[in-house]
Amino acid sequence: MDDPTGFLQSIVSGNCPNWWSEGCGPLDGMFGACADGLEVINPILEHIASFIGCLGSPLAFPLIFCFSPDPHTHYTSGYEIAATSTPVRRPCECCASMLFPPCGQWHLRRQVLNGDMTKYKLWQGYHD
Repeated sequence: MDDPTGFLQSIVSGNCPNWWSEGCGPLDGMFGACADGLEVINPILEHIASFIGCLGSPLAFPLIFCFSPDPHTHYTSGYEIAATSTPVRRPCECCASMLFPPCGQWHLRRQVLNGDMTKYKLWQGYHD
């Protein structure tokens, strides 16, 4: 079965020899109903996809305020500045990292590694 398309065409052609021009008899109604159902469902699915896309956008950022900062423990994250106060306390670094994400990540890695990039390990060395 090297050619699945040819296999399916042989099944359809064997049961409905003139399917392209005349249809396939009793199956026409079923195919028509499927097509009508897809036309009805398609706009609904497009709205659902738009909603899901909105959740992945920056518009969803305020949703972080709906959750407690650390729901399982009472420990801090270890960061010097909380992510929510970064735009106010360090606006230049925040804007630069938003405009140039790769440069911001490189600068952050350099700071963490005290300027020695030979210590850098991809995936924290888990896949070495």
